[in-house]
Amino acid sequence: MPNELKQRRTVYSASAQEVVEARGVGLNLNDEEVEEEVFHAVESIGGLPNDVESATSVMIKPNIGAPDIREHKGRQIALSEPCVTRAVLRMIREVNKNDVFVCDAPAGSLGPLAERLGYTNIVKEFGARLVDLNEGPYVEVEVPNAVCCRKYYVNKDAADADAVVSIAKLKAHIFAGVSLCMKNLFGLPPSEFYGVVGRTYLHYPFRLPRCLVDLTSAFKPCLNIIEGIVGQELREWFGPPVETEVLVTGINSVAVDATGTRLMGFDPEADFPQEPFLFDINHIKLASTIGLGPIYEKDIKVIGDNVNALKTQFHKKLPMGLSPKFHLKARKGLSQDAEYYWDNLDALVKVYKGEYIGILEGKVLSSAETMRELQLRVPFFHTVQREGAYKVPLIKKVYPKYEDPELREVFNQP
Repeated sequence: MPNELKQRRTVYSASAQEVVEARGVGLNLNDEEVEEEVFHAVESIGGLPNDVESATSVMIKPNIGAPDIREHKGRQIALSEPCVTRAVLRMIREVNKNDVFVCDAPAGSLGPLAERLGYTNIVKEFGARLVDLNEGPYVEVEVPNAVCCRKYYVNKDAADADAVVSIAKLKAHIFAGVSLCMKNLFGLPPSEFYGVVGRTYLHYPFRLPRCLVDLTSAFKPCLNIIEGIVGQELREWFGPPVETEVLVTGINSVAVDATGTRLMGFDPEADFPQEPFLFDINHIKLASTIGLGPIYEKDIKVIGDNVNALKTQFHKKLPMGLSPKFHLKARKGLSQDAEYYWDNLDALVKVYKGEYIGILEGKVLSSAETMRELQLRVPFFHTVQREGAYKVPLIKKVYPKYEDPELREVFNQP
């Protein structure tokens, strides 16, 4: 088990307005022309951040989290364009000859997926590395001002990186509402600790939006790029394409995501149960409330093309086909089972210490030594067809008192 605890820098630059650049990038452009647009976009916000230039190790995190390799008019629908990562690598190599790696923790192995997309050749071209974040060694990263968990297990390379670049895709997300630069960081925690399919442990109601805030706070990407040459609506994987033709760039994840959300026709100031946040709270707004960046238009200086002309109305699929009132009911049941867990912690520790358990309606359904095993025994959702709703079993790793990294108040929500 990892025993090294890494503390990362957490201070954001404080300015009167966060600068975000939004520009049109046409579907008719080839890869080299797209790369030129990326260069100009980064130059327009002041060039590469100093953190990138001085870093001994730079982590580039594109969105390559699933084998959803589909194209619309020659451009990726669900995954960020490899040529954008290539452009970033070119810029970095002009000012930094130290360690640079491209990474993700996809469902399955990163190697074959990266090969099919062309990332293998791209990293070789610039003397960089490809790192599968699902592979160890692992360490624990501490989260300042945590809103979900005080620490997370991550790959050691990710923990040691001095500068982080998040390259996201412009797309909707069934559970998170939107999948942009903050959601892109969900690809950092390894499945070894959080579950093979979608990191189930962290994908839960209450946990997911707060986890995204924690990861943003802990890793603090200093360059954020949303590639939306083609976007995707309804859902995060295998959804329909949207011809958005936009590129959004900035140094602050929250400001960039707020701008990207507006370009999708949604309001970054909205919250559950408003669209697109039909399942849980708005992680972008939560990040702003704890000081990670602005979401209000008056606090974000958007430069570049006419933003209103770049907007495209996206559509959002109902999570599990159910309206927010059903998710609210499930969340209440989950909160009650969380209270059962904490109220009976001493007894549970005696039997299940260090194991993962599933609790539903005050009863332990099953236990397992690993999250992978528990997933086979306890479904993520229990559907009750006659009620037209579902129940969510609380999945919890059992820690002794005062050792649990998860905050109890996470589940004390309306």
